[in-house]
Amino acid sequence: MTPEAARPRGEVGAFGRLRAAMTTTAQERRLLVPIALAVRLPVSLVTNALAYHVLPRDGAWTLAITLWIDAVFWPIAGAALIWAVAERARGEAPTARDALRVGLANGGRLFKTELIVTALELLGFLALVVPGAVFAVRWALAEPVVVLEGAGPRVARARSATLVRGHFAYVAAVASVCALYSGLVDGVLFLPSDLVPAFDTMLGQLVLDVAGTLATLPVTVAFVVLYRDLAGA
Repeated sequence: MTPEAARPRGEVGAFGRLRAAMTTTAQERRLLVPIALAVRLPVSLVTNALAYHVLPRDGAWTLAITLWIDAVFWPIAGAALIWAVAERARGEAPTARDALRVGLANGGRLFKTELIVTALELLGFLALVVPGAVFAVRWALAEPVVVLEGAGPRVARARSATLVRGHFAYVAAVASVCALYSGLVDGVLFLPSDLVPAFDTMLGQLVLDVAGTLATLPVTVAFVVLYRDLAGA
Protein backbone atom coordinates (compact mmCIF):
# COMPACT_ATOMS: atom_id res chain seq x y z
CA MET A 1 0.00 0.00 0.00
CA THR A 2 1.17 3.53 -0.70
CA PRO A 3 1.66 5.84 2.30
CA GLU A 4 -0.98 8.22 0.92
CA ALA A 5 -3.55 5.43 0.53
CA ALA A 6 -3.11 4.49 4.18
CA ARG A 7 -3.36 7.99 5.61
CA PRO A 8 -6.01 8.69 8.26
CA ARG A 9 -9.28 10.08 7.01
CA GLY A 10 -8.58 13.69 7.92
CA GLU A 11 -5.34 13.95 5.95
CA VAL A 12 -6.59 13.24 2.43
CA GLY A 13 -9.55 14.59 0.48
CA ALA A 14 -11.98 12.61 -1.64
CA PHE A 15 -10.08 13.18 -4.89
CA GLY A 16 -6.79 12.49 -3.13
CA ARG A 17 -8.16 9.20 -1.81
CA LEU A 18 -9.15 8.07 -5.30
CA ARG A 19 -5.80 9.20 -6.69
CA ALA A 20 -3.99 7.23 -3.98
CA ALA A 21 -6.18 4.22 -4.75
CA MET A 22 -5.14 4.43 -8.40
CA THR A 23 -1.49 4.43 -7.37
CA THR A 24 -2.06 1.45 -5.08
CA THR A 25 -3.92 -0.43 -7.82
CA ALA A 26 -1.03 0.09 -10.20
CA GLN A 27 1.47 -1.10 -7.60
CA GLU A 28 -0.60 -4.16 -6.70
CA ARG A 29 -1.61 -5.01 -10.27
CA ARG A 30 0.11 -8.40 -10.18
CA LEU A 31 -2.24 -9.40 -7.36
CA LEU A 32 -5.45 -7.56 -8.24
CA VAL A 33 -5.60 -8.00 -12.01
CA PRO A 34 -5.50 -11.85 -11.97
CA ILE A 35 -8.24 -11.88 -9.32
CA ALA A 36 -10.48 -9.65 -11.40
CA LEU A 37 -9.81 -11.49 -14.67
CA ALA A 38 -10.40 -14.91 -13.10
CA VAL A 39 -14.07 -13.97 -12.77
CA ARG A 40 -14.57 -11.25 -15.37
CA LEU A 41 -13.32 -13.26 -18.36
CA PRO A 42 -15.58 -16.33 -17.94
CA VAL A 43 -18.57 -14.25 -16.89
CA SER A 44 -18.20 -11.88 -19.85
CA LEU A 45 -17.64 -14.78 -22.24
CA VAL A 46 -20.91 -16.35 -21.13
CA THR A 47 -22.98 -13.15 -21.08
CA ASN A 48 -21.68 -11.92 -24.44
CA ALA A 49 -22.10 -15.34 -26.03
CA LEU A 50 -25.72 -15.31 -24.88
CA ALA A 51 -26.26 -11.73 -26.04
CA TYR A 52 -24.71 -12.17 -29.49
CA HIS A 53 -25.39 -15.81 -30.39
CA VAL A 54 -28.24 -17.21 -28.31
CA LEU A 55 -30.72 -14.61 -27.08
CA PRO A 56 -32.46 -11.93 -29.17
CA ARG A 57 -30.28 -8.88 -29.69
CA ASP A 58 -31.32 -5.77 -27.73
CA GLY A 59 -34.16 -7.59 -25.99
CA ALA A 60 -35.26 -6.79 -22.46
CA TRP A 61 -34.90 -10.43 -21.42
CA THR A 62 -31.38 -10.53 -22.84
CA LEU A 63 -30.37 -7.53 -20.75
CA ALA A 64 -32.04 -8.93 -17.64
CA ILE A 65 -30.44 -12.36 -17.94
CA THR A 66 -26.94 -11.03 -18.60
CA LEU A 67 -27.20 -8.53 -15.74
CA TRP A 68 -28.32 -11.26 -13.34
CA ILE A 69 -25.45 -13.54 -14.35
CA ASP A 70 -23.01 -10.73 -13.70
CA ALA A 71 -24.69 -9.82 -10.42
CA VAL A 72 -24.53 -13.41 -9.14
CA PHE A 73 -20.93 -14.20 -10.04
CA TRP A 74 -19.05 -10.90 -9.79
CA PRO A 75 -19.33 -10.78 -5.96
CA ILE A 76 -16.87 -13.69 -5.90
CA ALA A 77 -14.26 -11.38 -7.38
CA GLY A 78 -15.50 -8.46 -5.31
CA ALA A 79 -15.03 -10.37 -2.06
CA ALA A 80 -11.63 -11.65 -3.19
CA LEU A 81 -10.46 -8.15 -4.09
CA ILE A 82 -11.66 -6.67 -0.79
CA TRP A 83 -9.82 -9.34 1.20
CA ALA A 84 -6.65 -9.03 -0.89
CA VAL A 85 -6.50 -5.24 -0.52
CA ALA A 86 -7.07 -5.49 3.23
CA GLU A 87 -4.38 -8.15 3.59
CA ARG A 88 -1.86 -6.04 1.68
CA ALA A 89 -2.75 -3.05 3.87
CA ARG A 90 -1.87 -5.20 6.89
CA GLY A 91 1.51 -5.96 5.38
CA GLU A 92 0.66 -9.55 4.43
CA ALA A 93 1.48 -11.21 1.10
CA PRO A 94 -1.72 -12.89 -0.12
CA THR A 95 -1.88 -14.73 -3.43
CA ALA A 96 -4.61 -14.49 -6.03
CA ARG A 97 -5.50 -18.13 -5.33
CA ASP A 98 -5.93 -17.43 -1.61
CA ALA A 99 -8.06 -14.41 -2.41
CA LEU A 100 -10.32 -16.36 -4.76
CA ARG A 101 -10.88 -18.99 -2.07
CA VAL A 102 -12.04 -16.20 0.22
CA GLY A 103 -14.17 -14.85 -2.62
CA LEU A 104 -15.90 -18.20 -3.09
CA ALA A 105 -16.55 -18.46 0.66
CA ASN A 106 -17.99 -14.93 0.93
CA GLY A 107 -19.48 -14.33 -2.52
CA GLY A 108 -22.94 -15.59 -1.56
CA ARG A 109 -23.30 -13.30 1.45
CA LEU A 110 -21.89 -10.40 -0.54
CA PHE A 111 -24.40 -11.03 -3.34
CA LYS A 112 -27.30 -11.07 -0.88
CA THR A 113 -26.06 -7.89 0.77
CA GLU A 114 -25.63 -6.09 -2.56
CA LEU A 115 -29.08 -7.23 -3.69
CA ILE A 116 -30.80 -6.02 -0.52
CA VAL A 117 -28.88 -2.74 -0.37
CA THR A 118 -29.56 -2.00 -4.04
CA ALA A 119 -33.27 -2.77 -3.65
CA LEU A 120 -33.62 -0.54 -0.58
CA GLU A 121 -31.68 2.27 -2.23
CA LEU A 122 -33.88 2.05 -5.33
CA LEU A 123 -36.99 2.19 -3.16
CA GLY A 124 -35.54 5.24 -1.46
CA PHE A 125 -34.86 6.94 -4.79
CA LEU A 126 -38.35 6.07 -6.04
CA ALA A 127 -39.98 7.49 -2.92
CA LEU A 128 -37.80 10.58 -2.77
CA VAL A 129 -34.27 11.18 -4.05
CA VAL A 130 -32.91 12.17 -0.64
CA PRO A 131 -33.62 8.88 1.23
CA GLY A 132 -31.96 6.88 -1.53
CA ALA A 133 -28.86 9.05 -1.41
CA VAL A 134 -28.73 8.82 2.40
CA PHE A 135 -28.99 5.03 2.26
CA ALA A 136 -26.21 4.87 -0.35
CA VAL A 137 -23.85 6.80 1.93
CA ARG A 138 -24.83 5.04 5.18
CA TRP A 139 -24.31 1.63 3.63
CA ALA A 140 -21.26 2.54 1.55
CA LEU A 141 -19.02 0.30 3.67
CA ALA A 142 -21.35 -2.70 3.86
CA GLU A 143 -19.32 -4.74 1.36
CA PRO A 144 -16.00 -4.56 3.26
CA VAL A 145 -17.91 -5.35 6.47
CA VAL A 146 -19.39 -8.50 4.91
CA VAL A 147 -16.01 -9.80 3.80
CA LEU A 148 -13.70 -8.58 6.55
CA GLU A 149 -16.02 -9.01 9.54
CA GLY A 150 -18.03 -12.01 8.34
CA ALA A 151 -21.31 -10.14 8.70
CA GLY A 152 -24.64 -10.88 7.06
CA PRO A 153 -26.73 -8.30 5.17
CA ARG A 154 -28.55 -6.82 8.21
CA VAL A 155 -25.48 -6.63 10.44
CA ALA A 156 -23.38 -5.25 7.58
CA ARG A 157 -25.82 -2.40 7.00
CA ALA A 158 -25.93 -1.55 10.69
CA ARG A 159 -22.16 -1.73 11.07
CA SER A 160 -21.61 0.43 7.99
CA ALA A 161 -24.02 3.04 9.33
CA THR A 162 -22.11 3.05 12.63
CA LEU A 163 -18.77 3.56 10.88
CA VAL A 164 -20.16 6.35 8.70
CA ARG A 165 -21.77 8.16 11.64
CA GLY A 166 -19.85 11.35 12.32
CA HIS A 167 -18.18 11.19 8.89
CA PHE A 168 -21.26 11.36 6.66
CA ALA A 169 -20.16 14.33 4.55
CA TYR A 170 -16.71 12.89 3.98
CA VAL A 171 -18.00 9.44 3.00
CA ALA A 172 -20.57 11.11 0.73
CA ALA A 173 -17.75 13.04 -0.96
CA VAL A 174 -15.68 9.89 -1.48
CA ALA A 175 -18.70 7.98 -2.79
CA SER A 176 -19.58 10.84 -5.14
CA VAL A 177 -16.05 11.07 -6.53
CA CYS A 178 -15.91 7.30 -7.04
CA ALA A 179 -19.33 7.29 -8.71
CA LEU A 180 -18.27 10.14 -10.99
CA TYR A 181 -15.10 8.29 -11.92
CA SER A 182 -16.99 5.04 -12.61
CA GLY A 183 -19.51 6.96 -14.71
CA LEU A 184 -16.73 8.54 -16.77
CA VAL A 185 -15.16 5.14 -17.36
CA ASP A 186 -18.51 3.72 -18.49
CA GLY A 187 -19.09 6.73 -20.73
CA VAL A 188 -15.69 6.50 -22.38
CA LEU A 189 -16.05 2.76 -22.97
CA PHE A 190 -19.59 3.14 -24.29
CA LEU A 191 -18.44 5.35 -27.17
CA PRO A 192 -16.38 2.72 -29.08
CA SER A 193 -19.33 0.34 -29.35
CA ASP A 194 -21.33 3.14 -30.99
CA LEU A 195 -18.58 4.58 -33.18
CA VAL A 196 -16.54 1.51 -34.13
CA PRO A 197 -18.50 -1.45 -35.55
CA ALA A 198 -15.73 -3.87 -34.54
CA PHE A 199 -16.56 -3.26 -30.88
CA ASP A 200 -20.22 -4.19 -31.44
CA THR A 201 -19.25 -7.87 -31.48
CA MET A 202 -18.83 -10.57 -28.86
CA LEU A 203 -15.05 -10.11 -28.82
CA GLY A 204 -15.30 -6.33 -28.87
CA GLN A 205 -17.66 -6.28 -25.91
CA LEU A 206 -15.43 -8.73 -24.05
CA VAL A 207 -12.51 -6.32 -24.49
CA LEU A 208 -14.62 -3.40 -23.25
CA ASP A 209 -15.88 -5.42 -20.26
CA VAL A 210 -12.34 -6.28 -19.23
CA ALA A 211 -11.16 -2.71 -19.72
CA GLY A 212 -14.01 -1.37 -17.59
CA THR A 213 -13.36 -3.87 -14.83
CA LEU A 214 -9.66 -3.08 -14.63
CA ALA A 215 -10.20 0.68 -14.88
CA THR A 216 -12.58 0.69 -11.91
CA LEU A 217 -10.45 -1.44 -9.56
CA PRO A 218 -9.31 1.74 -7.74
CA VAL A 219 -12.89 2.23 -6.50
CA THR A 220 -12.72 -1.07 -4.59
CA VAL A 221 -9.32 -0.11 -3.21
CA ALA A 222 -10.60 3.30 -2.11
CA PHE A 223 -13.52 1.86 -0.15
CA VAL A 224 -11.47 -0.85 1.53
CA VAL A 225 -8.93 1.72 2.71
CA LEU A 226 -11.78 4.01 3.82
CA TYR A 227 -13.29 1.13 5.80
CA ARG A 228 -9.95 0.45 7.49
CA ASP A 229 -9.52 4.13 8.36
CA LEU A 230 -12.94 4.46 9.94
CA ALA A 231 -12.81 1.07 11.65
CA GLY A 232 -9.36 1.82 13.06
CA ALA A 233 -8.00 -1.36 11.49
